Amino acid sequence: MLLVSALYSFSALLVSNCEYDHHKEVIWRVKVAGKHYNIGGRSANSYYFSLSAWGRFADGKSVAVPYSVYRSAAVGDSANVYLHPGVWGIPWYEVMVD
Repeated sequence: MLLVSALYSFSALLVSNCEYDHHKEVIWRVKVAGKHYNIGGRSANSYYFSLSAWGRFADGKSVAVPYSVYRSAAVGDSANVYLHPGVWGIPWYEVMVD
């Protein structure tokens, strides 16, 4: 019961950190340097972009994106990374393609 309570509390913290974050985001303009995906066994597939440098990631970063975003971009396209500070000080980001 304690483990379930801890997991629920942690999940609630993360969801509220993003959902109620109305702070101004920092926008980074990046290039899609690569794309790859992992085929899930019984779970859903995962889709990733390798992005050029942004924020603290001087060598770029591989980030998970929704399939709709993955499908709409090609290697070499531009994208925006919206870096949010988070209500509880836990930074989070989202990636959008033009």
